Amino acid sequence: ADYILKDRDDVLNVFIHGDMPEKIKRITRLYKVNEQEAVKMMADTDKRRGTNYSFYTDQKWGKASNYTLCLNSSQLGYDRCEKIIIECSK
Repeated sequence: ADYILKDRDDVLNVFIHGDMPEKIKRITRLYKVNEQEAVKMMADTDKRRGTNYSFYTDQKWGKASNYTLCLNSSQLGYDRCEKIIIECSK
């Protein structure tokens, strides 16, 4: 969406990322898998997202300069990320 809507001035492009240990913990909890499976799931998903993004945009997925706002959910928490996004969208 950040690429498709890049020329619009009424769009807030947000990228939420997290620290590896926190992401692994969240995936194991959500999908009821062990750590090794969580790491594989994450790698597969990130690879697929990166490939699709690169194919359609000729840009690198997750590159901060492609977004208006980048947030680390491991440091801020999900609730605070949500509040920041809402505040920035006003």
